[in-house]
Amino acid sequence: MKQYYISYLQDNGTFNNATSLYNTSITYEYGGVCPKGYFCPQKSHNPYTNPCPNGTYSDQVGLASASECIDCPPGEVCNGVALTSPNGKCRAGWYCKKRASTPMPLDDVTGNICPIGKYCPNGTDTYKDCVAGTYRYIKLVLTIFNQLFVSH
Repeated sequence: MKQYYISYLQDNGTFNNATSLYNTSITYEYGGVCPKGYFCPQKSHNPYTNPCPNGTYSDQVGLASASECIDCPPGEVCNGVALTSPNGKCRAGWYCKKRASTPMPLDDVTGNICPIGKYCPNGTDTYKDCVAGTYRYIKLVLTIFNQLFVSH
């Protein structure tokens, strides 16, 4: 069910959630469907008060709660609030599970660095075995150093 927001502009220029359309102080009415990237709980008066949280997005209008925001898909990144689509890919050397909010997650919930003996191409949601004739042994410390100091 689509959620709508509505407010009323009083003669003095302030907004009021009026309960009756017959209130004589009401001079202007506006409202509509909650925009993409946001949700509007019941009795909302501002469509931009409740953005979809970091790690999620919404490409649909009329959301009523944060639970309707879409988790960022595996391999992709939703860095920021009020997104209408994912805005990045997981970096090579990392894997991103759903709801990742950084291209280099280290929490093991939304993703992590690729384990030794595995490889992770750009935009992957899981690590893969190194193919015959190749190897990977880089330690986490070097990767964190690069994440903190080189990539910024």
